[in-house]
Amino acid sequence: MISRLRRDGVAHPQDFGNLSAGTALPRRSHVAILISQSYNYVHIATFIHPYATATMSFPKLSWTCLLLAACTLLSGCMKDAPSQSTYEEYFRTSIQNYDLYKDYFDIAKLEKLNGWKENEQQYDIKGSAILRAKVGYLELLADVADKLEAQAKTDSSAGMTMGLGLMARGMGGENKAFRAFWAQEQEKKAIPAPLLARQAAMTAERFENLLQWADQIVLDNYGAIINRQLKKGDELTRIYTLSFRQTEKGWMGFNAR
Repeated sequence: MISRLRRDGVAHPQDFGNLSAGTALPRRSHVAILISQSYNYVHIATFIHPYATATMSFPKLSWTCLLLAACTLLSGCMKDAPSQSTYEEYFRTSIQNYDLYKDYFDIAKLEKLNGWKENEQQYDIKGSAILRAKVGYLELLADVADKLEAQAKTDSSAGMTMGLGLMARGMGGENKAFRAFWAQEQEKKAIPAPLLARQAAMTAERFENLLQWADQIVLDNYGAIINRQLKKGDELTRIYTLSFRQTEKGWMGFNAR
């Protein structure tokens, strides 16, 4: 057997362990291919009987050479860059770490735009993601309003925070802008049923304050990505640069920006 091969791919005398007592020589023209998952290396060792060169047929010799060449190529491919599956898995995880995308968008398509080797241990990939909205803006607003109501039941300071926020919002003119948007959606009969039910169960002032504050939170957190015109099925394109590091377990993502 072979105990190990050096990482430079060269078989040195000390790399060979002892053969079993019943084996004087390895099998003639035997090729051993060792794949190390820890380092993504393919090691190749060829054992040739002292008299093999005289008796080996040309087809066998050609096949052996072809196999060695293919494995050498495979070795280079394995260690040069992250695989497509590794790239896509880390890309999906990075997108879903963002609450807006995780809760309200589906990943419609991932595309690899470019890739480059930063150094021996790091590889960067520029990728494009097409995200499809699962809900429209008002459905998103209804969900945020539910969360605010639940928070108010356990956090006594939530009401004060909302009151101060609405005061500042009124001075900036966003209250009027939201009222105009709400009136348009009412004319279209586009108000979601959960919001209509909540409206019927609350006083007009309390309902408006809740929606105004929910709208402010959505725009503060996600206003650079979406707006009030968001409709179910709308698509967004986001560009990421993903960084991968070579580890003992192969390529692993460590940064997305």
